Amino acid sequence: MKSSHSGTDKKEIEMELKYCEHCGSLWVRRRGGGVYCDKCQRAMEQLPAATKKPSRVMLPVHPPTAIKGHAFGIDAGDRRELEVRGGLL
Repeated sequence: MKSSHSGTDKKEIEMELKYCEHCGSLWVRRRGGGVYCDKCQRAMEQLPAATKKPSRVMLPVHPPTAIKGHAFGIDAGDRRELEVRGGLL
C-alpha cells in the first residue's frame, strides 16, 4: 500500500502486458504472474506431468564440408584420403 499526499491509503496492483507462451495472444497479468492466458492455463493443467527430466541437448559435430574445386582448410594429404573414401565429389 502506498500513501498519497492527502494521507489516505491507496492499494496499487502492478500489471503488465504479456503474450501467452502457448497460443501467442496478448493479455494483462499481475506483475510476475503466469506465462499462459486463462484458457491455455486450464488446457495445460489437463496435460499429464512430465515423467523425465529434460536432458542436455548435444548438437552433432560433423567434419568440414569439402566441395570439388574448393578446399576449406584441407591440405593435400587430407584431400587424397577424402577422395579415396569417397568424400569429395
